[in-house]
Amino acid sequence: FLLVANDRLRAPNFAATLTALQPQLDPVLSALYGNSTFTCERTSDPAERFAVLVKSDTSLDTAALLANLSN
Repeated sequence: FLLVANDRLRAPNFAATLTALQPQLDPVLSALYGNSTFTCERTSDPAERFAVLVKSDTSLDTAALLANLSN
């Protein structure tokens, strides 16, 4: 999925923004994906809004993702 920040002032599209966000994002994604491996890749065009593409090696449906979050 693609996580997009619409506030360019508070979340400029810089590597430092992802570095600052990573400590809050990783625990949520770890809970969401459970034992599956995931990656986060920032869109690199500074003219675009800050966005992170999250990919997992496992295809999980919405019910499974929500169940992971409730554990």
